[in-house]
Amino acid sequence: ADGTPPKTEPKLVAYRLCQDPKLLAVPAFLSAAEVDHLLGLLDKPAKDEPPPSANGAAGAAGTEGFWQEESQTLRSLEPAETPEVEAVESRLCATSGLSLNSLARLRIVRPGVKLGLCNRGCGPKSAYICLSEQDEVFFPRLGIRLVLKRGDLAMWPNVDWETGRAVEDVRTMR
Repeated sequence: ADGTPPKTEPKLVAYRLCQDPKLLAVPAFLSAAEVDHLLGLLDKPAKDEPPPSANGAAGAAGTEGFWQEESQTLRSLEPAETPEVEAVESRLCATSGLSLNSLARLRIVRPGVKLGLCNRGCGPKSAYICLSEQDEVFFPRLGIRLVLKRGDLAMWPNVDWETGRAVEDVRTMR
Protein backbone atom coordinates (compact mmCIF):
# COMPACT_ATOMS: atom_id res chain seq x y z
CA ALA A 1 0.00 0.00 0.00
CA ASP A 2 1.76 3.08 -1.27
CA GLY A 3 -1.01 5.40 -0.07
CA THR A 4 -2.54 6.03 -3.53
CA PRO A 5 -6.22 5.18 -3.79
CA PRO A 6 -7.14 2.31 -6.12
CA LYS A 7 -8.19 3.33 -9.61
CA THR A 8 -11.95 3.03 -9.99
CA GLU A 9 -14.10 2.93 -13.08
CA PRO A 10 -16.46 5.88 -13.54
CA LYS A 11 -20.09 5.43 -12.54
CA LEU A 12 -22.05 5.12 -15.78
CA VAL A 13 -25.74 5.55 -16.46
CA ALA A 14 -27.25 3.67 -19.42
CA TYR A 15 -30.46 4.86 -21.04
CA ARG A 16 -32.58 2.35 -22.92
CA LEU A 17 -33.89 4.31 -25.90
CA CYS A 18 -35.75 1.44 -27.52
CA GLN A 19 -37.00 -1.79 -25.95
CA ASP A 20 -37.01 -3.90 -29.11
CA PRO A 21 -34.35 -3.84 -30.39
CA LYS A 22 -32.50 -2.89 -27.23
CA LEU A 23 -30.82 0.40 -28.11
CA LEU A 24 -28.68 1.95 -25.35
CA ALA A 25 -27.03 5.32 -24.88
CA VAL A 26 -24.39 5.92 -22.22
CA PRO A 27 -23.33 9.56 -21.80
CA ALA A 28 -19.68 10.16 -20.84
CA PHE A 29 -18.74 6.50 -21.41
CA LEU A 30 -15.17 7.70 -21.97
CA SER A 31 -13.42 10.51 -20.14
CA ALA A 32 -11.78 13.35 -22.07
CA ALA A 33 -8.37 11.82 -21.23
CA GLU A 34 -9.45 8.43 -22.64
CA VAL A 35 -10.70 10.03 -25.86
CA ASP A 36 -7.41 11.93 -26.21
CA HIS A 37 -5.46 8.71 -25.59
CA LEU A 38 -7.38 6.82 -28.30
CA LEU A 39 -6.94 9.66 -30.79
CA GLY A 40 -3.23 9.76 -29.93
CA LEU A 41 -2.96 6.14 -31.05
CA LEU A 42 -3.68 7.29 -34.61
CA ASP A 43 -0.08 8.55 -34.73
CA LYS A 44 1.20 5.02 -33.98
CA PRO A 45 0.23 2.73 -36.88
CA ALA A 46 -0.42 -0.91 -36.07
CA LYS A 47 2.21 -3.31 -37.36
CA ASP A 48 -0.19 -5.23 -39.64
CA GLU A 49 -2.07 -2.36 -41.29
CA PRO A 50 -1.35 -0.66 -44.60
CA PRO A 51 -0.58 3.05 -44.39
CA PRO A 52 -3.62 5.32 -44.79
CA SER A 53 -4.23 6.99 -48.14
CA ALA A 54 -4.59 10.73 -48.57
CA ASN A 55 -8.20 10.77 -47.33
CA GLY A 56 -7.46 8.64 -44.27
CA ALA A 57 -8.76 5.34 -45.65
CA ALA A 58 -6.54 2.40 -46.40
CA GLY A 59 -7.05 1.23 -49.96
CA ALA A 60 -6.00 1.11 -53.54
CA ALA A 61 -5.08 4.29 -55.36
CA GLY A 62 -7.97 5.79 -57.30
CA THR A 63 -10.70 4.44 -55.00
CA GLU A 64 -10.66 7.27 -52.47
CA GLY A 65 -13.49 9.35 -54.01
CA PHE A 66 -15.78 6.34 -54.40
CA TRP A 67 -15.51 5.35 -50.74
CA GLN A 68 -15.51 8.78 -49.10
CA GLU A 69 -19.07 8.40 -47.76
CA GLU A 70 -18.59 4.98 -46.15
CA SER A 71 -17.16 4.15 -42.74
CA GLN A 72 -13.37 4.30 -42.90
CA THR A 73 -11.17 2.41 -40.47
CA LEU A 74 -8.33 4.70 -39.46
CA ARG A 75 -6.70 2.27 -37.03
CA SER A 76 -7.46 -1.15 -35.53
CA LEU A 77 -6.24 -1.52 -31.98
CA GLU A 78 -4.51 -4.58 -30.61
CA PRO A 79 -6.34 -6.28 -27.72
CA ALA A 80 -5.20 -4.58 -24.48
CA GLU A 81 -2.74 -2.52 -26.57
CA THR A 82 -2.38 -0.07 -23.70
CA PRO A 83 -3.78 -0.06 -20.16
CA GLU A 84 -6.31 2.57 -21.29
CA VAL A 85 -7.48 0.41 -24.21
CA GLU A 86 -7.79 -2.55 -21.84
CA ALA A 87 -9.96 -0.47 -19.48
CA VAL A 88 -12.22 0.57 -22.37
CA GLU A 89 -12.50 -3.05 -23.54
CA SER A 90 -13.48 -4.18 -20.04
CA ARG A 91 -16.05 -1.40 -19.73
CA LEU A 92 -17.55 -2.29 -23.12
CA CYS A 93 -17.89 -5.93 -22.07
CA ALA A 94 -19.53 -4.97 -18.78
CA THR A 95 -21.97 -2.67 -20.59
CA SER A 96 -22.83 -5.21 -23.30
CA GLY A 97 -23.12 -8.20 -20.99
CA LEU A 98 -20.74 -10.14 -23.22
CA SER A 99 -17.41 -11.70 -22.36
CA LEU A 100 -14.04 -10.36 -23.42
CA ASN A 101 -13.79 -13.40 -25.75
CA SER A 102 -16.74 -11.97 -27.73
CA LEU A 103 -15.11 -8.59 -28.27
CA ALA A 104 -13.57 -7.86 -31.66
CA ARG A 105 -10.58 -5.56 -32.01
CA LEU A 106 -11.56 -1.98 -31.35
CA ARG A 107 -11.37 0.27 -34.40
CA ILE A 108 -11.01 4.01 -34.66
CA VAL A 109 -13.16 4.98 -37.61
CA ARG A 110 -14.32 7.96 -39.58
CA PRO A 111 -18.07 7.25 -39.56
CA GLY A 112 -19.98 6.76 -42.78
CA VAL A 113 -22.39 9.45 -43.86
CA LYS A 114 -24.33 7.58 -46.55
CA LEU A 115 -27.16 5.27 -45.60
CA GLY A 116 -26.11 1.65 -46.15
CA LEU A 117 -22.38 2.44 -46.17
CA CYS A 118 -22.06 2.60 -42.38
CA ASN A 119 -20.13 -0.42 -41.16
CA ARG A 120 -21.62 -1.63 -37.90
CA GLY A 121 -19.10 -4.41 -37.42
CA CYS A 122 -19.80 -8.06 -36.85
CA GLY A 123 -20.90 -10.06 -33.86
CA PRO A 124 -24.02 -9.97 -31.71
CA LYS A 125 -23.75 -6.27 -30.75
CA SER A 126 -22.20 -3.07 -32.03
CA ALA A 127 -21.10 0.01 -30.18
CA TYR A 128 -20.09 3.47 -31.33
CA ILE A 129 -18.23 5.93 -29.11
CA CYS A 130 -18.10 9.52 -30.28
CA LEU A 131 -14.48 10.76 -30.44
CA SER A 132 -15.28 14.10 -32.08
CA GLU A 133 -16.97 17.06 -30.41
CA GLN A 134 -20.38 15.89 -31.66
CA ASP A 135 -21.74 13.29 -34.03
CA GLU A 136 -25.09 11.84 -35.08
CA VAL A 137 -26.11 8.20 -35.33
CA PHE A 138 -29.28 7.59 -37.34
CA PHE A 139 -31.37 4.42 -37.35
CA PRO A 140 -33.83 5.06 -40.21
CA ARG A 141 -35.87 1.88 -39.70
CA LEU A 142 -36.44 2.81 -36.06
CA GLY A 143 -36.96 6.52 -36.69
CA ILE A 144 -34.28 7.33 -34.10
CA ARG A 145 -31.49 9.88 -34.47
CA LEU A 146 -28.97 10.21 -31.65
CA VAL A 147 -26.82 13.28 -31.14
CA LEU A 148 -23.71 12.14 -29.29
CA LYS A 149 -21.10 14.29 -27.65
CA ARG A 150 -17.42 13.46 -27.15
CA GLY A 151 -17.11 10.26 -25.09
CA ASP A 152 -20.79 9.19 -25.40
CA LEU A 153 -21.63 5.61 -26.38
CA ALA A 154 -24.47 4.11 -28.43
CA MET A 155 -24.92 0.32 -28.39
CA TRP A 156 -27.32 -1.86 -30.35
CA PRO A 157 -27.87 -5.50 -31.38
CA ASN A 158 -26.80 -6.85 -34.76
CA VAL A 159 -28.71 -10.09 -34.20
CA ASP A 160 -32.46 -10.71 -33.83
CA TRP A 161 -33.20 -13.86 -31.81
CA GLU A 162 -37.02 -13.60 -32.05
CA THR A 163 -37.34 -16.76 -34.15
CA GLY A 164 -34.95 -18.71 -31.92
CA ARG A 165 -32.27 -18.48 -34.62
CA ALA A 166 -29.63 -15.84 -35.08
CA VAL A 167 -30.81 -13.56 -37.92
CA GLU A 168 -29.31 -10.21 -38.91
CA ASP A 169 -31.33 -7.45 -37.25
CA VAL A 170 -31.96 -5.12 -40.19
CA ARG A 171 -33.78 -2.67 -37.93
CA THR A 172 -30.42 -1.45 -36.66
CA MET A 173 -28.77 -1.03 -40.06
CA ARG A 174 -27.49 2.46 -40.60
